[in-house]
Amino acid sequence: TNNRGDPSYRRDDKSSMNILASYSWLKEYCKTDASPEVFAQEISLRAMSVEHIDIVAARFENIVVGEVKEIVAHPNANKLRIAKTSIGDRIVEIVCGGTNLAVGQRVVVALPGAKVRWHGEGDLIELKETEIRGVKSIGMICAAVEVGFEKIAAGDHDIWDITALTNAAAGTPLAKALDLDDIIFDIEITTNRPDAMGILGLAREGAASVEGTFAPHALWLAGAVQKVLGGVGAGPRLGPAVRRRG
Repeated sequence: TNNRGDPSYRRDDKSSMNILASYSWLKEYCKTDASPEVFAQEISLRAMSVEHIDIVAARFENIVVGEVKEIVAHPNANKLRIAKTSIGDRIVEIVCGGTNLAVGQRVVVALPGAKVRWHGEGDLIELKETEIRGVKSIGMICAAVEVGFEKIAAGDHDIWDITALTNAAAGTPLAKALDLDDIIFDIEITTNRPDAMGILGLAREGAASVEGTFAPHALWLAGAVQKVLGGVGAGPRLGPAVRRRG
């Protein structure tokens, strides 16, 4: 998930481990125009094996930012309401049981064709236009767990209010609004290559594999450290010794 943070590791056996690496993060240090597929192919041939390519945005196909414009009571259900919600090119009516639903919120709207996990449980289901207690509902206003964000704290019947997370206009694809339009490589790293168990090491290998430019920003970091330390032991020999950890 922009959520970037440290890479996630998964140990497979004693001779290797796997690292999940964001392509957009790698490209901060490996300057290349190679497509994700070409990058994965070339680094697999010359360095370490890319076992899987995860196109993150594909998980959020047909899921967009919505803006709640009006809320009215459901005529046939006390615990349900009808949210008149802008999805950019039109306003749609969505039947919703979210207890924290409010006018003005930016919300996650899964449109027909989107795949969600109902209440965060079971298999993914593909949404279709439907009637809920006699009222037509175009899509679904989702809770965080229903679109794969299980670790976000929320009440049992809360929808995911993303107002504070994005200023994206209604109708913007969720992946773009939350900076999730990325590629994740699942890369096997053998234990004799500890230098490649971080983003910098992988970027260096990637740059060599696709004839890109490796740009670790070491000189910028050295200058920043010298500026912070001032005259306290900060000499000209400090710069070359400073490296950013991957």
